[in-house]
Amino acid sequence: MFDGSLYVGALIFAGINLAGGPLIRGADMIRIHADDSWETVVGPGSVGGVGSGFDKRTNAYLWSMEVHKGYLYCGTWDAASFVPVTKRYLPDIRRSVYEFLFGLYAAQGAPTAFDILTGNGAELYRTADGVDWEAVFTDGLGNPDNYGVRSMEVLGGKLVLGMSNIDEGLEIWREQ
Repeated sequence: MFDGSLYVGALIFAGINLAGGPLIRGADMIRIHADDSWETVVGPGSVGGVGSGFDKRTNAYLWSMEVHKGYLYCGTWDAASFVPVTKRYLPDIRRSVYEFLFGLYAAQGAPTAFDILTGNGAELYRTADGVDWEAVFTDGLGNPDNYGVRSMEVLGGKLVLGMSNIDEGLEIWREQ
């Protein structure tokens, strides 16, 4: 709950889109008011104009949310973070995966190989009003293998983040 409304993040990542839209799309968020009316706050037609996945297609989950010091924070799961790990540990299938992803999806406006390989890492956003969002970080806290803000909690007045990392394991970060 934030400012009297329930905020709900979703998973909308990949699938078959018969309407001709993108095959890869970021997640959306809605808010539900006390009178059961709702509106999109992240995604198509959002009240603040923020696109799906905070305007990043590979932000597949809006994975965690927490209220702290007058802000609603939202952490993402960046599916693109798995590409470098796959490249490092599964070199035998790399070529076929890239051919499938970029050969099939390129015409649909999917991110380029450069975008995916260089723009990795979980992201954290915050809003004071539920409409206007600002990025806190967009790079996995300096580690592109930190693919998700898996959990958030306020402890002792400080925001604590649990970062998922497929390669190096869990990282826990605390606000200064």
